[in-house]
Amino acid sequence: MRETEAAPVVVKVDTLMCADWDVPINSNGLCPACGISHDMQSTYILKAGATMPKRKKKILIVDDDIDLREGIARYLQMAGYEVTQESDGHMGFEVYRECYPFEFVLSDFHFTPGRRESSCGCVIKNGADLVREIRKLVPSQPMAIISGEAKIANRALDASVRDVPVLQKPFRMKQLLGLLQKA
Repeated sequence: MRETEAAPVVVKVDTLMCADWDVPINSNGLCPACGISHDMQSTYILKAGATMPKRKKKILIVDDDIDLREGIARYLQMAGYEVTQESDGHMGFEVYRECYPFEFVLSDFHFTPGRRESSCGCVIKNGADLVREIRKLVPSQPMAIISGEAKIANRALDASVRDVPVLQKPFRMKQLLGLLQKA
């Protein structure tokens, strides 16, 4: 086992687990990963003495450049992440809402115009708009924006999302992995 890997967790008592996320259900019956109360069909019992399963971290990539998006996705999948991809901000926002939680969201700043409005009624013209809409749902969501024009992207981020890092294209995958490991 490498030094950076955590030791496997062995459960001491039978534990009710979320079948979607492989995490223990809280004592109040809520799943900490998806935030909902589960019925018996969406749970299972992990027996005492069993090792807690490791799950892949989920990443959402939103970029209209299919070659770049798929290249980043392949790299992250090889690094052990589960990746969901979308080509525009509206679809990215819809997927985010339907498939939450994501450990990290990576969005391009400029999108090719897609749909004009999401089902929630919000208008997402660029990555900064996507970040703002996601932050309305989950204020602590770790995210980054990638852009060929990082100065323009940084100026578009208002105070509510100023903490979102902007990676200048081209960037090194090590930079992205560094952000993911901090998340």
